Amino acid sequence: DSDGKKSALNITASYDAVSDAFSIVNTKSGSDNKVSLSVDTGAGSAADTTALLNNLKLGQVSGGAISAPLSFTAAGTTSTLEAAGTNASVKVDGRTYTDLQDNKLQVNGVTYTFKKATPAGTTAQVTIAQDQEKLVENVKKFVEDYNKLLDDLHGRYNNNKYPDYEVLTKEQEASMSHEQVEKWNERAKSGLLYRDGYLRSIISDMRDAVTNRVGSAPGRYNNLAAIGITSKDQSGHLQLDENKLRTAIAAEPDAVNQIFSHTDDDDNYGDNGVATRLAERLGKRMESLKNHAGITANKSDRSELGKLIESYEKQMSDFKQLMSSFENQLYKKYNAMEEAISKLSSQFGFFSGQ
Repeated sequence: DSDGKKSALNITASYDAVSDAFSIVNTKSGSDNKVSLSVDTGAGSAADTTALLNNLKLGQVSGGAISAPLSFTAAGTTSTLEAAGTNASVKVDGRTYTDLQDNKLQVNGVTYTFKKATPAGTTAQVTIAQDQEKLVENVKKFVEDYNKLLDDLHGRYNNNKYPDYEVLTKEQEASMSHEQVEKWNERAKSGLLYRDGYLRSIISDMRDAVTNRVGSAPGRYNNLAAIGITSKDQSGHLQLDENKLRTAIAAEPDAVNQIFSHTDDDDNYGDNGVATRLAERLGKRMESLKNHAGITANKSDRSELGKLIESYEKQMSDFKQLMSSFENQLYKKYNAMEEAISKLSSQFGFFSGQ
């Protein structure tokens, strides 16, 4: 620019002394990105300047070859040349993908970035290698998350109840501060899942999922212990031998993946990977827990506990009606008795006055 500042033109210009070639390259890609050159020829010399520019024989590079010379167009006192890119078209595994604006394509989780065009009919061989470091980090994260979940479940399963903290009545809450009520209720709610059968089943399912072999995994790498993941205590926490894991990944990376993520087409539990087993079993346990306890505080969710609460509320309502009816009967009998006593008193007074 005239003020010495650079504009965001998205182009780079360079001169190659060896080939004696000057190039202008658009740093973006696709048909919407263009390189345009405009030269102010001055009044009366437009034709001569345009002829001079055309003699430079500027061409467009495509597939490593330079096209026929492009022509400048004169308009008034300006000569202009414009060259536009084209969207990429590529065939991957027999399928053609067109109009790739940014020269990138993602297929089956693999991102391809196309650097240059190749002649028609030319095949490019792509070799995809396993990212071992990423796989190791994922396995370490799995072990860490598994142990955290197991700790949380064991904590709730073994959390005993404070025997001296019953649920507060409204009268008791009214006589206490807000902070006192919160602390009391926290202890009153302790032990709600102590030795809970649902939690015991979930913990058992987790152990089963990580200890049994994966039937679909080939060769010697067919269980977690074979790739360095073993149980380190009676609670079932996992520990990782990273060296053993790296050895397994280097030898059979596909088998390591299969141990974790394989999903059997026939839904055979023994052939499913560890992560698939966990997702399946925990999903079923959560569904059972939802049917038992519900997922909201609304008792009308048709869960087992919701129905039980409704049953108790109906019994309480029926008992209140029974008590109200009994109370009314007593009032009627009391009134009848008072009337009888009043009549007897009147009769006694009559006879006494004779």
